[in-house]
Amino acid sequence: MCEPATIAMAAAAIGSGVTAMQSIVQGQAAKSQANYQAAVARNNKIIADRAADQAEETGRAEAARVQQDSASLRARQRAVLAANGVSLGFGSANDIEESTALVGQLDALTYQERARRQAENLRFRGDMFESEAQLSKLAGEQKRRDSLFNAAVTVADGTASVAGKWAKYKTTKLTPSPSPSPSIGTSQYP
Repeated sequence: MCEPATIAMAAAAIGSGVTAMQSIVQGQAAKSQANYQAAVARNNKIIADRAADQAEETGRAEAARVQQDSASLRARQRAVLAANGVSLGFGSANDIEESTALVGQLDALTYQERARRQAENLRFRGDMFESEAQLSKLAGEQKRRDSLFNAAVTVADGTASVAGKWAKYKTTKLTPSPSPSPSIGTSQYP
């Protein structure tokens, strides 16, 4: 049967090992969680980039629609002016047509600029998501490294504790206990 001191040293060694393993497992879990968060951030970047592309495409389509509407309006204006006997190509008729063309072009440019800004903001958000992904990965790796360091410190502390107990145990076991001195009036011999 083991002596209590041996049991205590074994328990201390096992406890240190369990604590070290727990630290490593926690570090791996933190790294896995950080990797998941990084993957989510990268997916968000992909979504933001796609939304930016869609915003640009929508802006181009809206600008084309506005230009087409402007051309249709100019054609109707020319038809009405001609039907009323107004000479086209100079004077007030020309001013109306040029003004309509200019407003149409300005509207088209407004749609394009709005879409460009929206796409730029979405791409900026995408870049922020990418940065978040990189930071999450780095943080996860750092937590894993920290857990390994903590495990090593725990094992070293446990080893030092067991070694100290072992040294004390060996010293106590090898040193004979002093015999009780005989009391006055008592004999050592029966």
